[in-house]
Amino acid sequence: MLRLTTLGPTSSRLDGTELKHFAAHKQKFALLVYIAVEGPVSRDRVISLFWPEREEERARHSLSQVLYALRREFGDKCFRFEGESLGVELEQVVIDALEFEAAARQGAWDRAVESYQGLFLEQFYLPRTREFNEWLDNYRTRLGRLANKAFSRAVQAQRDLGDIDDAAAIAGRWVGLAPLEDEAQHAHIALLAQLGRRNEALRHYDGYRDRLARELQVEPLEETVELVEQIRAGKTINFRPLDGAGVETGTLEDDAGSDLPAVDPSDRVSERSPNESKLSWAKFVNDLRSRHLLKVAIAYLAFGAVLLEVVDTLIDNGMLWAGLFAPLVVTLAVGLPLVLFIAWVRESPASFERYPSKRWPRWLANIRTSYIVAFLSVFAIALLFRFLPPRTDGPMLLSESAIYPATEIAVLYLEDNSEGGKNAHLARAFTTALITRLADVDTLGVRSASALKSVESGVSLQELVQRLEVGTVLEGDMVAAGDSLRITIQLLDARDLTQFASVVVHGSRTDPFNLLDDLAMRTAEALREKLGVEILVRELRAGTSSVEAWDNVQRSHHLRDQAQNLWESGDSAAALEALDQADLLLQRAELLDPDWLEPLLQRGWVAATRARQLGGPRYRDIEIRSASAGLGIANRALAVGPESPDAFELRGVLHMFLWESAGASADDTLLIAAESDLRAAISLEPNRVRALNYLARILQETSRFDEAKLMAHRAYEADAFFSEGIRPVFRLCYLYYQLEELEAASAWCREANRRHPGTTSILEIELQLLASPLGDTPNIERAWRLAREREASYPPQGREDIRAVGLMYVAAVIARAGMKDSAGSVIAAARAADLNNEPLVDYNEANVRQHLGETEKAIRLLELYLRADPKWRVVLPTDWYFKDLWDHPDYRRLWEQPG
Repeated sequence: MLRLTTLGPTSSRLDGTELKHFAAHKQKFALLVYIAVEGPVSRDRVISLFWPEREEERARHSLSQVLYALRREFGDKCFRFEGESLGVELEQVVIDALEFEAAARQGAWDRAVESYQGLFLEQFYLPRTREFNEWLDNYRTRLGRLANKAFSRAVQAQRDLGDIDDAAAIAGRWVGLAPLEDEAQHAHIALLAQLGRRNEALRHYDGYRDRLARELQVEPLEETVELVEQIRAGKTINFRPLDGAGVETGTLEDDAGSDLPAVDPSDRVSERSPNESKLSWAKFVNDLRSRHLLKVAIAYLAFGAVLLEVVDTLIDNGMLWAGLFAPLVVTLAVGLPLVLFIAWVRESPASFERYPSKRWPRWLANIRTSYIVAFLSVFAIALLFRFLPPRTDGPMLLSESAIYPATEIAVLYLEDNSEGGKNAHLARAFTTALITRLADVDTLGVRSASALKSVESGVSLQELVQRLEVGTVLEGDMVAAGDSLRITIQLLDARDLTQFASVVVHGSRTDPFNLLDDLAMRTAEALREKLGVEILVRELRAGTSSVEAWDNVQRSHHLRDQAQNLWESGDSAAALEALDQADLLLQRAELLDPDWLEPLLQRGWVAATRARQLGGPRYRDIEIRSASAGLGIANRALAVGPESPDAFELRGVLHMFLWESAGASADDTLLIAAESDLRAAISLEPNRVRALNYLARILQETSRFDEAKLMAHRAYEADAFFSEGIRPVFRLCYLYYQLEELEAASAWCREANRRHPGTTSILEIELQLLASPLGDTPNIERAWRLAREREASYPPQGREDIRAVGLMYVAAVIARAGMKDSAGSVIAAARAADLNNEPLVDYNEANVRQHLGETEKAIRLLELYLRADPKWRVVLPTDWYFKDLWDHPDYRRLWEQPG
């Protein structure tokens, strides 16, 4: 169930969990509230209110995006969208404003005033939406009038019951919510006087009168002035509302001889109905003051701090078990509410005689009792910790409630809110440049653009904070009009996503370098003020003085991102077209500034991207041509910048792509050249994550496992901010898997899933672990699930190519479970799906056959595999997948006597 709070401070809760980020998105929040309050409404009506200045097609597109976001976040069950009609399911979407109206209509005044916590969407304003703001003002006014009526009736009801305390408390709340409401002030003053708090009533009147004069330049009502004169004259006040003909008066002496018995408030409460007997807020505050809860809390925390210090010292000296400290902290934390509860109960008037304490002050006795109760449980908790299983080796996984340092920063991609959305490349460029320049500051840990791109899409802001492990988030937007640009940055505290600063800069798109300088400096100032650390950012050095060349490079980056998205959606033709357009833009940039290295490097990576995307048996020739073209560009880049680590890294990666593409005809000189280039890049810049990662892969391919492990760990440690996404942690996962260290491999797979859930390569390793001879207990259901998830993670156009291998993994798990016939059926399905005669299908069927005890068939399939891919012959002697076959003479013949 979704609950929206609109009266007073806005908030939203889904199934009891507060969604702090949702109320901050004012347009989505306001749209959902409007549909719930006024619905069902037509789409045209919603568009006219929220996007009045946009063309109809763009406005409808914007509405569709917002509705899609709402349904994705809260589920279809909350909404009722039928054609042009928009509405919500009021059983699933609860709004306090509607609850308040319903209570008022039913005459349930106590419920009505309890639910009214302030003005409807107070201080809420959407720019450029005049009709919506008019609706908001009208509805807010209507609810305000209804609230005045509800408070007036609730005050009168309590007064009629003789409960002046509750009536005064309600009137006090009414005054707090509507300080200029005459009737509220009149009631509050009269009730305070009737309770005998005359001085307080007069002080309240003076403040009210001064506020009226200051803000409205008017005087209080005559009835209120007359009421105050009677209070000053010492007359007894018997409150009646303004519409009830003022007040009844008498002298103080008139009441002195009254023979009415005094009524104890607790007796009066016990005689009322459950709804009438609720303690008012004022009584609750008075109880807090009288029951010494603050003293209890301070004493408890002070004693707890001393106790922790003593225990810590004893542990350091070896006098206590080290595992005692953690359960002691938990016990103290759990004990605080217990202490306060016991203090509340034992300090109540009814308990004075029940819990006598002659030797101790009552509040100190409460602490004593609470400590006894709390510490009786500490030994049980300590024992629980003592017998918990030890933590396994592998990466440390942070809990979801972890709080990260504020100096760890994520800069989210700027949104392009320009007319027509034609400046997305500039928004991306400014984001990347800001990340790069803040990352130069030693005191800050700034997440890379690659890390953001890998996790930002489709996840909530809270999940992004957890995955990137940051304490500060920067988000914003960019608006372009003609040659003018305006960039707005909001700085958010990641703990609760509240804004603590904002930055707005203006500039010209013809001079982006100065605009970036201004943006970086202003952002650094805001961070310095918040974080209290020195932040100095360098001026922009783009490597070129040509704005047009720089702009073309930024447009090419945007097109490469589009190509990746198109490829993942299955539109390979449009993806290749986007890469071709990116290459053309980079060629223009190269002509505009031939000495600038960046266009050449990016052209090389465009070629590498094309080769990677076209990988697979169906596109082998095109893949080789693309990688070869990229290699030529890399050589040109090294001619321009012979000491460029970027150029060496690019050439090394392309050499490796060519070696992989060649398959059975692979030339080892390509692998040697790749290793040489990557080592040159690392020697020039030791912490180049991509170069370290690819070098680890080469070392792994050539069975130099010790050095491969060293390089993989260096890549992971250098990639503190996830610049290479899943690759470094995947390399460690796969390396330990190949080394038969399955526990470490599983730990790194868990780390990879924590950072990037559902990644293809990790799903692949998890399937391989299940299918291996040393895998966990066969879990056929999990194998099928992983196989489906693996296939779904591939772009649609590549799923047929990988389906057969996935089926062979499942067949291996079924064979390990001893289900021979079922395994045979899945083998047949895998062979039918193998449209390209993929050698890996032979390799994985050999694994299935060995599980079925069909050794000769397994060796025959491995022979076919080696004919198709001879470079695996060096791996076969140590391939633990077939460890049970190592001593078989036919297996040894495969690699001892090639051919």
